[in-house]
Amino acid sequence: MSIMRRVIERVAQVLPDRQHDELASARQYLRQPVDRLDGIDKVTGQARFSAEYPVHGLLHGVIAFSTIAKGIRKNSSSQT
Repeated sequence: MSIMRRVIERVAQVLPDRQHDELASARQYLRQPVDRLDGIDKVTGQARFSAEYPVHGLLHGVIAFSTIAKGIRKNSSSQT
């Protein structure tokens, strides 16, 4: 028997069976449909998302990468 087959059989023995999972049966809301209050608004395009609210004084940042990987940039006026 190959090592991989032995590992798979051992894992199958240790893992719980999905049908007898105690946690899933203890919680009533798992695998149940939930009504969304804003579902219709989102589907019809009437809902406002957080990015659509204006924020006064909002700042944006940009990452600027160096054009020189290593070293010191010399000014062109210092070269004579």
